[in-house]
Parts: sequence; C-alpha cells; structure tokens
Amino acid sequence: MIKIEILKEKSSIFGPGKQWVVDEKHLPFTLRHAFTNLLDITSPLSQDMLKYLSSQASTDSDREKLEKLSQDHIAYEQWKLNGYPNLVEVLEEFPSFRPNPSLLITKLPKLQPRFYSISSSPKQTDLINLTVGLIEYTPLGKSTHYGVCSKWLDEMKANDSVPIFIREAPSFRLPEDKTCPIIMVCAGTGIAPFRSFWQERKIEKEMMPNPTGLNGLGWGKMILYFGCRQKNVDEIYKNEIDQMLKENVLSEYYPAYSREPNQKKMYVQDIMKINGESLFDLVWNKNGHFYVCGDVRMAADVTQMLEQQLVNHSNSKLNLQDARDYLNSMKENFRFHEDIFGNNMSTSQNK
Repeated sequence: MIKIEILKEKSSIFGPGKQWVVDEKHLPFTLRHAFTNLLDITSPLSQDMLKYLSSQASTDSDREKLEKLSQDHIAYEQWKLNGYPNLVEVLEEFPSFRPNPSLLITKLPKLQPRFYSISSSPKQTDLINLTVGLIEYTPLGKSTHYGVCSKWLDEMKANDSVPIFIREAPSFRLPEDKTCPIIMVCAGTGIAPFRSFWQERKIEKEMMPNPTGLNGLGWGKMILYFGCRQKNVDEIYKNEIDQMLKENVLSEYYPAYSREPNQKKMYVQDIMKINGESLFDLVWNKNGHFYVCGDVRMAADVTQMLEQQLVNHSNSKLNLQDARDYLNSMKENFRFHEDIFGNNMSTSQNK
C-alpha cells in the first residue's frame, strides 16, 4: 500500500519546523490503483520525463535515443506525431529501461479531469445528459488507442458510479434579452450545449409571456447550424430537432454533411456563406448573439467566415479589420460566445 505524505510547517516549544504528515485527502492505495485511476499513462511522455528515462536506461543505444528526444524539440515533436506513444509503447520501444514502479509514480503526471458540456437543461430534467464522442485512432504500426474518458464511459454498466463535479460557464448561456436572435454553430458533439439551449427555450415559451426588449415584442429567432459526416450516421438528435422546428422552438436548421455519398463536401462555414446576408442582418442590425462550439480549427474557420460575411454584406462600410473589431466588441458585450475544445482526432461514433 502507498500513502501520500506532505511536508507541513509545524510550531512547537522548540520553534517553527517542518514535518512529513499523511495527506488525509488521499486514502492509502495500491500501485495498480495508481496506474489505473490516478496517473496519466496514455499521453506521450514529456521531454523532462524522457530525460529521466535516459538516466535509467541500461544500453547505450536506448540512452542516446532518449537523450536526443529529451533535448531536440523537433525530433521530439516528430516522434510524438508518428505514433502518439503511451507509456507501455515507450517501455516497448526502449526495452533496457526497467523503472521502479514506486519511483515512477512520482514522475508521471496526474490524470486530469475531462470537461464535457452538459446537453440538458435543469428546467426540463433533474438528470445531467452528456453527448460524448468515442475517440478511437490507430497510429501507424501500433495498436488502437482510445480516448481515456470516452472509452471508460462507453464501457460502463447501468448503475455504475461516475465521479463528477460541475463547473459553471457564465459566459456561455442564453441572452437575458429574449428578443435577441440566437445563432448556434457547431459540429459533432459540439451540439451538446445547444441541446440544453433549445430545451430551456421550449420551457420558457410554454411558461412565459412574449418578451419585450431591444427588438420589440416577441421571441428572438433560434437558428442552428450543425456539421456532421453523414445524415444517416451521425446527425445526432435529428428527431428532437425536427420536433423543435415543428413547435417553433428552433426557427431554422441548417445541416452540413462533409462525407455524404455523391454530394459535395459541405461544412457549417459553407452554409454560413450562403446565408451571409441573413447573418449580417441578425448580428449587425438585430443585436444577435453568436455561439460556436467545436474544436479549435472548426471554431477558427467559423469566426473567419463570420468576419468575411460582415464585410461582404456591409455595402462597403466595413473592411476586415473593422469586422474583427466588431467581433471583439461583441465578445466584450457577451454577444459572441465560444465553447472550444482542443481535440482534433476523428471520432468513430457519437453516443
């Protein structure tokens, strides 16, 4: 069993001093528990970690390779890209390294929490819904890798426990002025927070009178742009979206399919370009709120397209810098909202 101790300052009759005491936040645990539940053993090792490994390698060839990777940033990045090697694969690649497990746990980073946008509104249900894409990829010449949390969730059984905590996103919520139009742009599981939005708007329209605000009387439009590969494969929540359109909760819905057979690839930014004049009117003239949820690259492409459409439909009043300044002012006034995640790997399925 392993116990975690921390060095604490302690006062006594002999004056101030320091003493190692057991950390009460962590119960004693086994090595197996540490490597299974507490430590990150799936991410590529850092250059500092490789430097430590080089000092423990017993052959010159392994030591030299590890030293080069720990010191040469370009070689290190190429090594990572070639296979995204996890701890087990590193041990296989450098077999002369035989770490002491007790020492290794002091060197490995802690397993970090994974953040997911909640895809349900507390106004509709007491349950927390998540929309999770199962990450699965096979580096060349290596076994299949999976997303740590998504794979774990995928393999859970009914009534299994999930350790969670709630983190608020105060800058990513519906506008207080309910007459303002809402433009929601997403791809894949980025639809998650918008599902909670339309659920909340449905309850509001059922329970509240028509609002008044900057745009007069009545509910602002709620418009959804959604990107996926194929309509019959991963156009998630399609039945629910159709129902929201029927009930006039969603005003407009624009799906973009990037891998639909016998059709030209379409991304959300392509649909935005087609609807550029309407986007300009909603954002510029009607105080619209613009939301984007997706990976870093997708969000950048969407932002760039919105800037371009502001320029294209301003009757030559705006240049590109003006459009960028306007989006910055929207951010300052909480009208431009981003929920961006860093993973760019393909997902094999959406749950």
